[in-house]
Amino acid sequence: MNDHSVYSQGRETEVSLSALFWTVLSKWRILLVWTLLFALLLGGVRVWKSGYLQSRQSVGAAPSEADSLKLLELEGEAELLQRELEIQELFVTRSLTMNVDPNALYTITNTYYVDAGYQILPENTYQSPDPTSALLEGYSAGLQAMNLASLAGDEKLPEEIGVFDWDKDLLVISTCKAKSGILVVSISGGTKEQAETLAVAVEEALAGATPTLEKAVCPHTLTLLGSVRSISRDETIEEFQTDQRKRIDDLRAELEAAVSRRDAFKSLLGQSGLGLKAVLKSAIKYALIGAFAGFLLCAGCYALKFLLGDRLLDGESLVIRYGARFLGVHGTGKKQTRLDAAIAKRRGIAPLREEEKSLRRMGASLQCAAKGMDRILLIGSVDQAQLERLAAQLAATGELGAAVTACGDVEADAGAIHAIAGAETVFCVEELGECSHRRIRGELATLAAQGKRCGGFLLLAKAGR
Repeated sequence: MNDHSVYSQGRETEVSLSALFWTVLSKWRILLVWTLLFALLLGGVRVWKSGYLQSRQSVGAAPSEADSLKLLELEGEAELLQRELEIQELFVTRSLTMNVDPNALYTITNTYYVDAGYQILPENTYQSPDPTSALLEGYSAGLQAMNLASLAGDEKLPEEIGVFDWDKDLLVISTCKAKSGILVVSISGGTKEQAETLAVAVEEALAGATPTLEKAVCPHTLTLLGSVRSISRDETIEEFQTDQRKRIDDLRAELEAAVSRRDAFKSLLGQSGLGLKAVLKSAIKYALIGAFAGFLLCAGCYALKFLLGDRLLDGESLVIRYGARFLGVHGTGKKQTRLDAAIAKRRGIAPLREEEKSLRRMGASLQCAAKGMDRILLIGSVDQAQLERLAAQLAATGELGAAVTACGDVEADAGAIHAIAGAETVFCVEELGECSHRRIRGELATLAAQGKRCGGFLLLAKAGR
C-alpha cells in the first residue's frame, strides 16, 4: 500500500490525490462564495470591534457631561500614575537607602542620657510628674522628621519628596524605659564617610532641639554616653530595595493600562482612535484570514464528502479496481469559463467547445469495444434523460456500427433489467464526482447475477454551468 491508499468498506483502495484536488477545485464557485462570505464576516467584525463606526457616528456631536467627567477622571488617573512613577524612579536612583550595599552596611550607634534633674521627695504626698518621658519623645520626634537625603547634600529634590520618609530604614531610634532617660540612635550608611556625615547631622539636630525642649518642657542636659561602630548585613534593607524596584515595574504596567483605558474612551467619543487607513489595514488582514479559513473549510467538506462517500473521481480507478475498460469522459454543461476549461483539462475532460471531437473519440472507443455487436446497450446511475441524450449524441457521430439504446438504471429500474435480457455485454455510464464505487460494485454484481458482463465505462462530468 502506498501513501495514496485508503481503506473503504474493508478493502484497500487507491485514491488519486491529484484527481481529488481537481475534483474539489471544480466546485470553485461554491468555494468562492464561502471564501467571500468568511472574508466579509471577519473583516466586518474587525471594523466593528475597532470602534471606528461608532466614533464616526459621534463625530460632530458634543460629548455629554457624564462622558466629559469620565474622560477627566481617566486623564487624571493617568497623570497621577505618571507623576508617581517619576517620583519612584527618582527615589530609586537618588535615595540613600536604595544605593547602599545591604551586605556591608556601616552603622554608628550612639547612646545618650537625658537628665532633667527630677527627684522624688519622700516627705511630699503629691509628686510632680517626671518630664523625662516628654523629653525623650521630643528628641525622637525631631529625629524622625529629618530628611536624610537633604542632610547628605542633595538639595535638588522635588517638593513632593518632603512628604516621603525616604531613608527611614537608615535611622533607628529607640528608648529604654521612659524614666531611665536613655536614648539610643543608630545611623547607617553605605560607606564610613557617609555614616559619619549623617551621624554629625544627627548630633546637630539633637543639639538644635535642646533649647526648644528646655522652653517647652524643662531645663535638662543631653550627654553622649558612648558610640559603637560596626559593619553588618541588613536583610530588611535588601528586601526593601527589591520591593521598591518591583514597584517601578508595577507602576509602569498600571500607567500603560490607564493610558489604554483613556485612549479607548477617547476613541468612542470620536476624539481619537484608529483612523480610516489603520482600520482598513486591520480589516484587510482579518478578511484575508477569513478568506483562507472559508476556503479551507469548504474544500475540506468537499474532500470529506468525496472520500467518505467513496466517489468515482477518475477513469483510472475503474481500471485499477475492477479491471474494466475506460472508454472516455465527456464534459457536460451549457457555459464554460476559462477557469472551468483549465480545471476540466486537468481532469482529462475536453473543453465544451470541442464537444463534437470528444463525442467522436468516445464513439470510436465504444465501437472498438462493441465490435461485432448488433446492439449497444447503455445502463448507469445517471438519470434517464442524460442517458438518452448521450445515446443520441453518440449515434449522431457516425462512428458506431450498431444502434445505441439507453436502458436505464439496473439498480433502481426493473425495466432496465428486462431491456438487457437478450444481450451478453452492456456498457455503463457514470458521472464523475457523483457516482460512488459502492454503486458501481452493485451494478457489476447485478450484471453478473444476470449472466452479463460490462464491456466498459463511459463517464460524464460537469465541466461548466
